Amino acid sequence: MSLEAINESKASVRLTLPVYLASLIILMHSGLSCGPDLPSGGTPCSPDGVCPEGYVCINDVCVEESAVDPCDLTPNVGCPCENSWDCTDDGTLCIEAVCGADGFCALLELNDQSSCGESSFCVTGECVRGCLIAGVFYAPSDANPQSACLVCDPDLDAFGWTVDCPDGEACEDGVCVPGGGADGCNIDGTTHLDGAINPDNACEHCDSTVSTTDWSPRPAGTPCEEGGACDGAGVCLPPGPGDDCTIDGQGYSEGAVNPDNACEHCDSTVSTTDWSPRPAGTTCEEGGACDGAGVCVPPGPGDDCTIDGQGYSDGTVNSANPCEWCDSTVSTTSWSPRPNGQECGSSTCDNWSGCDVECGTGSRSRNCVSHICENGVCVSDHYTETESCTGPGCPSTSCDGWSNCSVQCGQGTQTRTCTSYSCTSGSCVSSTYQDTQGCDAGSCPSGYYCHEGTCHPSACVPNCPDNFCGPDDCGGMCSCPSSQPHCCPPESGYLCVPADGMCPI
Repeated sequence: MSLEAINESKASVRLTLPVYLASLIILMHSGLSCGPDLPSGGTPCSPDGVCPEGYVCINDVCVEESAVDPCDLTPNVGCPCENSWDCTDDGTLCIEAVCGADGFCALLELNDQSSCGESSFCVTGECVRGCLIAGVFYAPSDANPQSACLVCDPDLDAFGWTVDCPDGEACEDGVCVPGGGADGCNIDGTTHLDGAINPDNACEHCDSTVSTTDWSPRPAGTPCEEGGACDGAGVCLPPGPGDDCTIDGQGYSEGAVNPDNACEHCDSTVSTTDWSPRPAGTTCEEGGACDGAGVCVPPGPGDDCTIDGQGYSDGTVNSANPCEWCDSTVSTTSWSPRPNGQECGSSTCDNWSGCDVECGTGSRSRNCVSHICENGVCVSDHYTETESCTGPGCPSTSCDGWSNCSVQCGQGTQTRTCTSYSCTSGSCVSSTYQDTQGCDAGSCPSGYYCHEGTCHPSACVPNCPDNFCGPDDCGGMCSCPSSQPHCCPPESGYLCVPADGMCPI
């Protein structure tokens, strides 16, 4: 970069000293070499500083890369340094080469809004053209957030807003309005449109028909500071003692009604210099009601109430509050409370509880919520509903399994335990009993005989197939082992004599 370019940068009156110094360092590193002597001669670099592969461009000459100290290249980040003059950057605007505290070169990004050229500023490391107004960067054509007809035009003013209106118009309150030409006032070096108020005196304004170089008095009675009124000579007269409003030069206390309009009054919270609308529904002439905008609305044909400028017949419920209605015996200009206890909404209930008995007749309940009017307000009313019900009933009779037959052979009995239920005072009461039935155990196995339901072994098998000894069955003969002398059953009346095996007759 040439010295002329450096001097041009110095000439920028908008650069701050730190930014100027940073820019100067970049310029010197980019074009004025203060490092060691570098090779010269050889093949010239291309116009854009490019050399063949393996060569680097130094002093506009292509030098073999292996013959060059890396710290002689630009940028020389990471190379030893004693001060920032030893460090070079790559010429990128908004980037500065510095000697770090560790004694090595590094690149430092300039702060946002630093100037990096004519009408250009650093924005997140990039040099961007635009305007820097009140410490905020705006791109070209960006509009003033508070005034749409003021824009950023860096060609005209990079540090202030530029009016963007057609010729003959001026920017007032964000809008282009006629009067930017000959009409208006030039006061203390500032141009003002006709009608513009003196920011230092609310009782003066620009009136080019009176003066084009000075402020002119506003008309007498014009509202001014603290509820006062202008006197016509550029002086603001404060309200008199006890006055809350000063209207047309006359003082009024809070709530005073406009003698010319029953729907307007003095309300200093709205205006201290003009009449304010009375609340909608305020009674005015001939049974009418104020509409809230300062107009008295007369009642319509057949209307019993005129509320908020609308007519209603008696009994009409307020759509915004079901506990209010038109009751002309109470008021013809506002809603009146409906009687307490009137329903004002649907009822809702929980599910029924279970029946409170196991059997027979009992009761069940559920919780409900209804909505009723109370002093003009719809409130919730909680209550419980109850009704009769029948219990689910008692279980049927149940029995265990049958027991084994009571005998080993022949006819016997078997039993089982049963449980039955009865309903007593809504509860199921259980009782048990034994159930009995007959059974047939059948015959004894071979080699046994049945006696009174019990199977007994018999030794008379060889000669007495039916296990009984007797003259009819065995011819009086039986065979008995000596270990069982009573082979014949006792009821036969016979004995078996082991000596000869005879059952005496």
